[in-house]
Parts: sequence; C-alpha cells; structure tokens
Amino acid sequence: MTQYTFGRIESPPDKRDHLMASAVAEMPVQSRIDRTWPCKAVLNQGPYPECVGFSLATWGNCAPVEQHWTNVMGRSIYKDCKKVDGMPDEPGSTIRAGAKVMLARGRIARYFWSHDVDEALEYVSRYGSVIFGTRWTAGMCKPNFLSATIHATGKDVGGHAYDVCGVQWSRNRARIHQTWGLDWGDAGECWISIPDLKAVFKDGGEALAAWEKPIGGLNA
Repeated sequence: MTQYTFGRIESPPDKRDHLMASAVAEMPVQSRIDRTWPCKAVLNQGPYPECVGFSLATWGNCAPVEQHWTNVMGRSIYKDCKKVDGMPDEPGSTIRAGAKVMLARGRIARYFWSHDVDEALEYVSRYGSVIFGTRWTAGMCKPNFLSATIHATGKDVGGHAYDVCGVQWSRNRARIHQTWGLDWGDAGECWISIPDLKAVFKDGGEALAAWEKPIGGLNA
C-alpha cells in the first residue's frame, strides 16, 4: 500500500490569518448549489510524505483557473515547505507552510483559513476547490468499487492534505481529488459524506482557500 502516503502536520494557530468567512461574505449571496470543479491532471506523490506540496499543485490544476502543474512541481513545493515550516528533520509539513511558499513564488495573491466544514464547502460551491488538512482513517484508503465513496471508519493512519473539488448539498456529500494516481478511486477522485468529512475534521482540521494568480509558462 505504498500509494497511501500522508505527511500533513497540523498548522499552528496564527492570528494574522485571513478567515474564509470574510471571503465568503464578499461573494454574491446565493443558495447552496451543487458544483464540482474539473481538475486538469491527477498527480501521484508516490511513497513520500509530500501531500502538502502535491495538494497545492493539484489545486493549481483545478478550475476555474487551470494550469499545468506536475509531480515535479508538487515535490518542489514540498521541498520549499521544509525550508519554512521550522521542522527540517520531521517528515511531512504544514498547509500554512505551503501557503507561504505559494505567496513567495507569486502564485497566489491572498489566502483564507477556516476551521468550519460548512464554511469551507460554501467556498467550494461558490468559488473553487479548497485544500483540506485532516486526520485520515483506514476506511478512507480504499473507495467503494461501485460508488467511489470512502468512509471515516477504522483507526487513524496519518494526517493528510487533499483537495475538495466539489460539493453536492442535495446528496450531503463532497468530492475529493487525491494525489495517489489515476488507479485510486474514480480516476483519482472519490466521494465522502459531509458527516464523515466533519468527523475527521474534528480535532485539528483546517481548510485553505486562495486567490490564484494566473501566470504564463510552466515553471513553478
């Protein structure tokens, strides 16, 4: 099961964070709508604890601003995360370190933080995909063959960063785009019920949204 690798470390609190609630409040008022944002490519972090770097690269591949981010770029982002997260000898990194790297690279203009699943999913349904950082359980490693659904059952197996690229309020579920390759789930994606997402979000879950800067060229 080498494709099931993790590496997300919980970000320490920071009062300077812009809260996602402010971004949601600035958007036009509308009812909750079902929406899934397509993603240009499925990345694969392999047997390395680089999910933070790869989830950020995957986010760059998602609509509404689709670019060309690769496995090499995901690994490069993770490498820079280790320069700023203050834990050079510990495997994995924090999502906040990833946000700082993306700011330093000029790839994002601003980022927003949330510790509320409904708020983060509101952002998904209105504006674009969001990076979640939560604990991950054994039951979430292998989606159901027919429905491509994962369940928050079994023991905790690690902290993970991943992209939530869609939400179906009408069916009480969210769409996850993974970084474990095309062979996982439904071509790299799966569904999770919102209650299950809330269950793993408890005790240190976090969500990151950002305003992307479209940049020409492929050099990340």
